[in-house]
Amino acid sequence: MTTDTHYVLNADGSFAWRSRTVGSAGESSDGPEYGYWRAGNGRIYLQFAGGEVSSTAYQVSHDGLLLPEEAEQRYWQRIE
Repeated sequence: MTTDTHYVLNADGSFAWRSRTVGSAGESSDGPEYGYWRAGNGRIYLQFAGGEVSSTAYQVSHDGLLLPEEAEQRYWQRIE
């Protein structure tokens, strides 16, 4: 099973999220969902429009963000 998750972080502090999973049982999609983001003290904070709030540590690399606290280490690639 493979999951491809996309966050679009806008300069005005808003974001859009969507996810697509493909596996032997077929495929499914979630989203889009929207909210607001901010970063500070080495953490990124996401507040979804439905009220869910999450945060995780991040490290900036040359073309994206590494999220070292995630159970499965994730990398957010910068796409312009």
